[in-house]
Amino acid sequence: MDLYSRCIKCGREFDGIVSRCPNCGYITQVEYPRLKWIVKKSVPSIWRYSYMLPPVDAKVSFDEGYTPLRRVGGVVAKMENLNPTRSYADRASSVIVSFTKPKRVRMGYVRDFASSMAYYLASVGAGVEVVADPEDIELDDLLFLDRLGAKIQFSEGSIDGEILYESPISIEGLKTIAYEIAEASPKEDEIFVPAESGLLAYSIGKGLTELVDLGVAPEYGLVAVTIKGAPTPKILKHSKYKIKVIEVASGDVLEAVLKLSKTGLKVRPLAATSYAAASSQGSGIAIITGSSRMMPPTPRNRLSELKSMIVRFLQERGEATAYEIWRNLGKDYSLKGVYKALKSLEAQGYTTSTYVMKGDRKVKVYTVCK
Repeated sequence: MDLYSRCIKCGREFDGIVSRCPNCGYITQVEYPRLKWIVKKSVPSIWRYSYMLPPVDAKVSFDEGYTPLRRVGGVVAKMENLNPTRSYADRASSVIVSFTKPKRVRMGYVRDFASSMAYYLASVGAGVEVVADPEDIELDDLLFLDRLGAKIQFSEGSIDGEILYESPISIEGLKTIAYEIAEASPKEDEIFVPAESGLLAYSIGKGLTELVDLGVAPEYGLVAVTIKGAPTPKILKHSKYKIKVIEVASGDVLEAVLKLSKTGLKVRPLAATSYAAASSQGSGIAIITGSSRMMPPTPRNRLSELKSMIVRFLQERGEATAYEIWRNLGKDYSLKGVYKALKSLEAQGYTTSTYVMKGDRKVKVYTVCK
């Protein structure tokens, strides 16, 4: 595969993958002269589209991606909160770590992305140092990074570091959201994306355009949503893709946060902009990302009767879904109670989970840790 880079701003092209344009210094994107739409149906992650991603020797993956579409109050939500660290940034992290194979990384703090990268880097034993402005870093990110053993340096102002969120490899990981939506073929034809840096919207625009050029998907309307008063992201000003930028009022965003919370989805105001915009239109696909971090395993306590029964069942069965566990335990316990017990068992290190494909569905199965 002969890859080359094209500057998003000035349009100059360069052999191979170049992160920044040598001419104007702006971010580039990866181009594929011979792109083919090939989907590995048995893979429940972004790597089902590996033929449309940069080639890697070994994949570093936690089954990120292939997140479901769910209808929430008249809007179809793309549930990016179900990614390993609850963020769509995991898509970028998986491709970056797989492609670059870093040993030690120093990076500037970017919300969600820093935690995601630290999680993936820790899995391959790579050291990570995060430089953050103490007034900018969020508490949940700070605690998560500390639990992962990341070295945190506080410094006023922003530090780019060696790995950047706004990079051509990030775009490749994030564009897979477009592939998944097209593969699911929902009846809605407009996608609403929360936009702060604009990279996510731009990446989805790239993915949609690739599919249209290949003749495997129709055109979708793509809308980048900002909070009223925020500037238009710079990358969208240079975009050659059809991306409409709209604003939503802060009050509408907070109403969306409350509405989503009542359905069990806890999101930041920025992440709720897409839902607020789609709701105002009456329909559409909203990209939803979470706000709560999962944490490394907590100390083990004595198991309750329900937890003990679940562990024994999994030891006998090998692996099972939460529904299969609940069905075999009888009617003494609720399905919600089984889910809650499994979440606790996983946090304590008794069980682990992974995703498998059953037909065209991505299903979570649980096993006992060895």
